[in-house]
Amino acid sequence: VVVTDRPTKEIILGRNSAGSGFFECPFFISHEIQSSDRISREIGMLFTTKSDCRLNSLNFFIKRNNYESVKFRLTFYSVENDMPKDIIVNQEIIFDVKEQYKGWFKVDLQPYCIFINKRDSFVVTLTLLEDQLISNRNWFSFPGALISNYNVYRKDKAMDKWTKNNYAISMYLEATSLF
Repeated sequence: VVVTDRPTKEIILGRNSAGSGFFECPFFISHEIQSSDRISREIGMLFTTKSDCRLNSLNFFIKRNNYESVKFRLTFYSVENDMPKDIIVNQEIIFDVKEQYKGWFKVDLQPYCIFINKRDSFVVTLTLLEDQLISNRNWFSFPGALISNYNVYRKDKAMDKWTKNNYAISMYLEATSLF
């Protein structure tokens, strides 16, 4: 337990704009691969904080969602050599996106008491656990932007190697900064 009298401040880490809609990052498209091959696909973004902070929520914008239900696991990774390495939050954070929901989706992180140290880079990813199709041609995608100071990481299967791309998806963390 740490008790401090330092002031706190609410901060945003990441990209909190849905953008203009010109650039789109598909997470998965049902006709590209079978449902069983989509399971364990993972996508996420690199974050850095300049102060110690507690993470309050993860927010991401869903541009296209034609699925009745999609179940995700949220994972936090350390970074080594500019790539995700080890899982740093050993808690199961699982949630559903239902009824073709589009727009900003918020995952409450307060019950998990996640603290990040200043100047630590970390990657937050969404992993597909299961999906429920409505028809044969369904999309699930995020708006993105070609912003050079962000990195998006993805892998198609759990044991694949990470790929890194130099753009941002509409994903941000709300945090309480401990100065």
